[in-house]
Amino acid sequence: MKAIVKQIATTTFIAILLVVGNVKSEATETKASKAESIETELQLENWMIDETIWNSNTAIFVDFVQETETELNLENWMTNTETWNVNFRLTEEMETEMELENWMIDGIRWEMNNQEYEPELNLESWMINKCYWK
Repeated sequence: MKAIVKQIATTTFIAILLVVGNVKSEATETKASKAESIETELQLENWMIDETIWNSNTAIFVDFVQETETELNLENWMTNTETWNVNFRLTEEMETEMELENWMIDGIRWEMNNQEYEPELNLESWMINKCYWK
């Protein structure tokens, strides 16, 4: 039910936009030009060229504080092996040696897998027909 109401509202909104967009407006240009204000020329004022304002030290107006950082020190936890050895609780897994098995070196098995079963490609009439390849 919500979806239907939303679809109807959206359709109505789009229809209103289309109607409003197609309304013919006439003689609006002359009315708009009467409402515009005329800008005055920019004038240079004394404070704009006053040397005392622009060449003053900004530290007078704002008190800047130089922030200092603390010295970096090497702490015990940074060099402790137990901190960095995360796997110290895990037991190390032992892998078995690689061994050659019979199927790996069986010549008959590998010759059988290397045989190609793909049929031979034949040239068909549609491949050389000029109607298809213009």
